[in-house]
Formats: sequence, structure tokens, C-alpha cells
Amino acid sequence: MATTGGFTVYTITLPSADLIPSLQSLAGSNSPLTNPTSVLVYASSNTQTLTSSSLAAGAGARFRGVLLDDNGVIKMAGQEILAPAPAS
Repeated sequence: MATTGGFTVYTITLPSADLIPSLQSLAGSNSPLTNPTSVLVYASSNTQTLTSSSLAAGAGARFRGVLLDDNGVIKMAGQEILAPAPAS
């Protein structure tokens, strides 16, 4: 977690089976990502936090927002931060 330009920035690691890394691994991908398993989530004071505990390194969480490709780096304009999904 870092702060830049009034935003809190979370670096999220996606599992390799997630949609973004899976699509990146397809042959013929026209838009190579520098790290398809990493997303930078930018949260502002307008981002809703819907979890009872604070986020910590290594803790699970869910994020909702708009994904952007910034020259091969996946970034998200975060709208909501949610507690981890319940185990099934």
C-alpha cells in the first residue's frame, strides 16, 4: 500500500487462473501486459470501504471498479473495497 497524488494505491496479486492472466496467455494476444497477475488499485476518499477490518499486506479483499490498461500495466479506479468472499 502506498499513497500518491491523494490516492491510496493497493498492489493486488491475481491468481494465475484469474480471467486477466488466462486471457493474456492466449496465443495471439495483441496487448501484452507487463505483469498480468498484478493490478494497481487506486482508491480515493470517494471509494466506499465495505469491510469491518482494515486491509493489511497478505490479507484477502475484493475490489470493484473500472480496469484500465496503462501501457501494459493494469490499473483500477476503485469504487468499492469489500471483505474477502466467504469460503465455499
